[in-house]
Amino acid sequence: MKIDGTEYNFTPTYDVNATKDYNGFIGQDGEFYLVSNKKTHKPSHNDWAEEYLFYIKDKLTDPKKVRKIIEGELTYKGSINYLINYMGFIYYSHSTNKDRYNKPIIIYPKKQTFKPAAKVTDKQKKMLYSIMHVNGEDDYIPKDINEEIKKEEHLNYVDNFIEKEIEKGEYK
Repeated sequence: MKIDGTEYNFTPTYDVNATKDYNGFIGQDGEFYLVSNKKTHKPSHNDWAEEYLFYIKDKLTDPKKVRKIIEGELTYKGSINYLINYMGFIYYSHSTNKDRYNKPIIIYPKKQTFKPAAKVTDKQKKMLYSIMHVNGEDDYIPKDINEEIKKEEHLNYVDNFIEKEIEKGEYK
């Protein structure tokens, strides 16, 4: 679907090979939403999240959020925050910083951000680890499916990434 000249794909895939070299979101059932090629980062996760929420607004169960989406109040990092922390999506992307170029950026739902708090499912973890394997990111995959990514370097990077985005006013 083309919106303002940018191509958006809202059709999920379960085909791990189709996810190679893509950034996206992983839904609760392990479905992967192709947001952008990791080399172009267009559209951004933020723009995609905003358009996706508008696209699915009739399926959302929270009338206040639906109204805010329709009225344009829930935008940018508000939209991405809603996808991750309320709908339980996992954010999967790659760094564009030269010192960490193409390294994975994974953001899990924060505990207790929304009530009820979204929880990461085993289907999501299996898809995430399969995608990382296809993209040659095996060093970041834990041996136990019940563990989240625990590489200290990755966690520190994600914390810094979120802090910089908060400073810019783009992650709420």
